[in-house]
Amino acid sequence: MAKKWVVPCKVCGTPIEYSDTSHQRMKEHGHSRPEYCKDHQPIHRKWKSSMGVSYFDLAPLPGADLTTMQAGWLGSVYHPPRKHEAVVFTPGFDENRFGLTRQKVFEIYEWLKDPEHQVVVVVGPTGSGKSTALPYWLMNPPDEVGEKDFFTRRGQILITQPRILATEKIAKYLGEQLIGSGIGAGLDVGFRHSKLPNADRMNTIVFETDGTLINLIQRGGLSDLSLIMIDEAHERSTNIDQILRLLKKALPLYPHLKLLIVSATINAEKFVDFFGRNTAKTVDLEGKGKFGYQVFFAEGEDALPLEDLARSGKFVVRALTRKVIWLLTEIVEKRKPWGDILGFLQGVAQIKEVATIIRREVYQNEKFRDVVVVHELYAHLPEEEKEFVEQSGDSLQVRVIISTNVAEASLTVEGVVYVVDSGLEFQGQWDRGTTSQKVVPVLISKANARQRWGRSGRTAEGEVYCLYTEKQFNELMLDYPTPAIQRSSMEEVILTSKASGFDDITSGWIDSPDAKELARAEVALKSKGALDSEGSITEYGLLVKYIPYPILLADLVMKADQLGVAIEVATVLPIIKNGGQRRLLTWKWDWDAYTKRDVAQIHRGLMTGCLDDIEFCLKIYSLWSEPLGSEGKTEEEKESQREKWAKANFVNHRVLLDIQTQREAVLEALYRHSKETARRGIQFNLLDRVRMLFAACLPEVRGIVAPSLGTYNFQAGAKPQQGSSVILTMATFPEWKEYFGVLDEMGYSPILLGKFVSEWEAKASVDKRVTGAFSRLFLDQAVAISSRFECSVTSSQDGQIDVSLGEKVSGRKEVEEAYRLIEEEMENEEDNGEAQEEEHPVLSSPEEAVALEFQAKLQVADGQEYPLGSRVLAEVVAYDFTDPGCPVVILEPVPLPDPFDLFSQRYQVSDEVWVEVVGKEEYPGDFRPSLVVKEKESGHEILMEPEDLSFTFSSSLLDRLAVGTTLRAVVEEVNTSQHRVKVTSLPILEKELDVLMGAGSSNGQIETEACVAEVRGKDRVFFQLEGSRPEEGIFFLVSVSGKGLPKPAKEFQPGETQKYKIRVKRQTDRETRIPLSRISEKLHSILGWEQGNLAWIGGLLCYRGRMTQDQLFEYKSYDGDKSFHRALNVLYARSNQLWVTKVVDSGWKERILQDYPVGSKVQGRVIGSISAGLTLWISPSLEAFIPRSLTFDGMLDLSIGTEIAGKVVEANEERTNLILSAL
Repeated sequence: MAKKWVVPCKVCGTPIEYSDTSHQRMKEHGHSRPEYCKDHQPIHRKWKSSMGVSYFDLAPLPGADLTTMQAGWLGSVYHPPRKHEAVVFTPGFDENRFGLTRQKVFEIYEWLKDPEHQVVVVVGPTGSGKSTALPYWLMNPPDEVGEKDFFTRRGQILITQPRILATEKIAKYLGEQLIGSGIGAGLDVGFRHSKLPNADRMNTIVFETDGTLINLIQRGGLSDLSLIMIDEAHERSTNIDQILRLLKKALPLYPHLKLLIVSATINAEKFVDFFGRNTAKTVDLEGKGKFGYQVFFAEGEDALPLEDLARSGKFVVRALTRKVIWLLTEIVEKRKPWGDILGFLQGVAQIKEVATIIRREVYQNEKFRDVVVVHELYAHLPEEEKEFVEQSGDSLQVRVIISTNVAEASLTVEGVVYVVDSGLEFQGQWDRGTTSQKVVPVLISKANARQRWGRSGRTAEGEVYCLYTEKQFNELMLDYPTPAIQRSSMEEVILTSKASGFDDITSGWIDSPDAKELARAEVALKSKGALDSEGSITEYGLLVKYIPYPILLADLVMKADQLGVAIEVATVLPIIKNGGQRRLLTWKWDWDAYTKRDVAQIHRGLMTGCLDDIEFCLKIYSLWSEPLGSEGKTEEEKESQREKWAKANFVNHRVLLDIQTQREAVLEALYRHSKETARRGIQFNLLDRVRMLFAACLPEVRGIVAPSLGTYNFQAGAKPQQGSSVILTMATFPEWKEYFGVLDEMGYSPILLGKFVSEWEAKASVDKRVTGAFSRLFLDQAVAISSRFECSVTSSQDGQIDVSLGEKVSGRKEVEEAYRLIEEEMENEEDNGEAQEEEHPVLSSPEEAVALEFQAKLQVADGQEYPLGSRVLAEVVAYDFTDPGCPVVILEPVPLPDPFDLFSQRYQVSDEVWVEVVGKEEYPGDFRPSLVVKEKESGHEILMEPEDLSFTFSSSLLDRLAVGTTLRAVVEEVNTSQHRVKVTSLPILEKELDVLMGAGSSNGQIETEACVAEVRGKDRVFFQLEGSRPEEGIFFLVSVSGKGLPKPAKEFQPGETQKYKIRVKRQTDRETRIPLSRISEKLHSILGWEQGNLAWIGGLLCYRGRMTQDQLFEYKSYDGDKSFHRALNVLYARSNQLWVTKVVDSGWKERILQDYPVGSKVQGRVIGSISAGLTLWISPSLEAFIPRSLTFDGMLDLSIGTEIAGKVVEANEERTNLILSAL
């Protein structure tokens, strides 16, 4: 049993938890218990530090009776008693689950208890418990260790991890599951990294990123530690090598301090020799897993050409995809045990490509469709998605996780049985010549490979499939990874060493860095003023070192402070720096067309008036950090408003919180000696100063001139230029060319730049772009798109109608998220898109926007006239920034009666309706367009998805529907609250398919001609069947992939004249399933095989047979739940799809006989032998068959790979192969 304490914060009442261990330590040192939460503790500390006379402890005389002491003349502070409640809990640690035994812990203790011994190198395989059980044993030693506080008596245990994700995850596992008390300040376990410090001095164990430990060493904090454990030391990052160098020097100065160096794959002897065999030794752990894993190396053509990395990059996607799909087939068909698959690739682009191909294969393959789920895993994935991937999946499903090396160590993906390893990773390599970092594909080391292999075999016998041969593994891969210090810029390393007291930067390393790079870096630091002429660190260098950015960007922040724009630069850098937060805006590809239109309109409003990324990013942060109406509110109330504002505007609240954290870290480092806690607001009249600073310090952003006002677009997926430190679209001006020519020639000078800034600002002081910045940037917040006003006509001349805005009739409409019928499996059903609870917090009337200057104009159709003084109800549709100092709000009269009202009066759900195509809608970066149609009688505009037009989804359908085409559809939904109408042509298509399949059908199958409609990706082709009538919106589509195609997909061309014979059939008794996590109690009582063809079983909604339109509408009437309706739509579409049994290339035989005439000799290689004959490989796209009757004696016994010749007898169009006779 263990215990912790709980007490409410004195200020806000938030519960504070602290462990009994820390409580006893407080009592021992005479400290008071915690009384303030993490938010108010630093405020209280600042209050105390600013007191004129701070209190301090006085040592009483021996034997003095302190109970009789009275308050002196200075008075006293009264602390009323407060109740601290004890909570008792049971630790969840079970030593039998780990390979780390009591005897191994005792062995570590036996070595370290000798004062001369300070280092132990712990080597243990994956699953031995070195990252989790070892920290537990250090805090709670087994009985064999006589001194229970041996590892903690001199201070905290500090454990480093190379990644933020592992720092939090392992701390949570140890604190919440093994110990049971939880994690955080005051408890037994805490963690700390640059984004979230969740620890304090009372923790027994603190997990930190390795960079945080370097900062602690520089602050002289080693005296507060009892033991340091460096986990995953095999990664050999620059931080790890610097830590080892710093600790080697520091350990003799702190004889009480002990060091554990831990890894699964490490050159232990090298580390022992580095620290000295008189103080260091190795302890080897054993794995505990009941299961192991078997490694299967690739053979022959299945192996990647790793000797040529450029070629390997071209083949790796196909190779890994093929191996994963083969594994899925083996698992689903029960030839291999059930289990998840983890694939390793080198980068995010490759991961996304593989995931997309596998998802499409899953969707098209009936065996995979309802049991396979595909996930992506990489460092910049949102934290909640990473956590979701790590957890065990549904036992009824096979998960495919495609990951970078983020899953290689520290992070454990539960349930993995199979690993597919490409042997590749992207690695940063410093180019000394160009002084830039390049990311290139490289081979992993043998140590990295074994780390990857060890991800399998934890819950069952594992299997590892390498895309490289055993020879490539042994001969091409290094034993251990190249230390990062030998392939990185040394500027930060030198600055860290100098700040830590190391003047000699050439020696003392476990592996020495490149001497030429050391010399270059030292010269560069001297030119920046970070080092003086003697090579000693300057005050400026120390300030730069405290800023948590690379040297170049830290130097930029310092220069920004000199120009008075540190606030603006610190705010924008977390977004625009390489690897920064580009997911600023929320966008989901599976939203339906209406949601995408509404959200795009909101995002367009936010971008409205912005000139470049700098204005846009600062505008977003300004609106979020100080929401309208937040004046005078508490910080808690502001935080609630921020979240609501972000939700209403589809801005990523989590990303903004991270930006805020990074921003404050920079400003705290910059002003760490200041007692001021308040920050000034962002000043938009200083943005030219920010631009000039960026252009002066980052020449690569010069000349990237932003579009004119009103056309700017924030690019979330933008990529940096080679060698650039930022991703930035920035406005520049021709006049600046002269300024920066002088700066380039003379070198950067703050005085010179300040002079140029002063000259420019004097000229720009009358520029409306600058003076009117506030009005143009925040116009959308006062007068939002889609808001409606009672307007009064103030002038009407030459077709230009000026109006004044009167009473606001309605603000920007709230957006109800809805999702489309999608190809891939529906995931995250919890997020089913409910309406926003509160309206977007904008100014309630234009009168409140006294600081904004703008005009309003009415846009009308030709011939419409409005007399002076007339009143009209109008809707905001756009803005005009021709005059940047006084933007114009464009409005259109609201048609009366409303077209939606006319439509809803005329039509009901299930009614047939005729609509006319008026256009197509698509958005940058979103590959799922929608069709815009209009119902003629009412004039109401409707959006249709590609899946509303065909049972087989293809976006290319929209390109074949000309404007003016009339379509027949059925009303599926009329949403009165959102004024949305959903129509679908599928019920019409269902009846057309009845006719098509009834004509000439044999055993439910027909053969018809088809043409290529779309080629998607590298392996899928869509065919349009004969009988389709695009002019009427009738499309019979089927899709075929892989071996179902008569030739590689890349050889097909959309629109080609070549016709194909296709056999298709309609399934009538097949069971179709779709994941649906939950249903209502009402549905529980209705659904089931006993009641009909629809059932819900174990999280799957299942349907037997082919669903009709009437059945679809009947099922929807059972319950109004949106997730249930979405699932029904998927089942309806899937159950009506045509399934291809054969594709025959009508011209194949003629073409192949031109290359291989009858009677000609053909050379091939045996790839298969059965009793009926031999199969030969002729070329990548052609095979041949020699029937038994045309072979000679003993020929069927030939081994695979034997080269033989044959004579062409005929070309088999049905099987698309040659028939040969043996020669």
